[in-house]
Amino acid sequence: MKLYKLAATALLIIMSAVTGTCFAIEIEDLNIGGICLDQPISEVIANYGEPVEKVPDDSDGISYNFDCEGQIFNVYCIGNVVSVTVNSEGPLATKAGIKIGSTAEDVLKAYGTPAYDYAATSPSSDGLARTISYSLPTQKLDEKGQSVPFFADLTFGIDANNTVIWMSFLEEIDIP
Repeated sequence: MKLYKLAATALLIIMSAVTGTCFAIEIEDLNIGGICLDQPISEVIANYGEPVEKVPDDSDGISYNFDCEGQIFNVYCIGNVVSVTVNSEGPLATKAGIKIGSTAEDVLKAYGTPAYDYAATSPSSDGLARTISYSLPTQKLDEKGQSVPFFADLTFGIDANNTVIWMSFLEEIDIP
């Protein structure tokens, strides 16, 4: 019996370590400036005012650009919020307090081991030298009420000075 408890405890520790490493974020972490995944755009407009630009696309989505104290950010909706992207300095921050200008160390301290950490061999023309991304499996209901797997990512673009230059969250369908 003691061996069974020891094996069960070891398995629990291993599973916790594996899932903690793979999915270091929770659904609540998909939040930038108080804008959350699946939030109605009407709530974003109530908080940030009318968008400075609204661009529909061919896939039933609409891209909204907002200005918050000079910080331009993009919210993409297909019905509700699917993604948020921020790439200029200003007040918008993640739930953990990460914002443009934070360091890569701040990101790692706030969210732990990323699912994806890619360092480029040389910075791109926009200054991107590293991408740190955290992933979370999610579910949506399709038009028939069937559960469809999705994946949500919280991603940070880092420059050669180890500083966050853009951040976003995005949910997309998990195509097997």
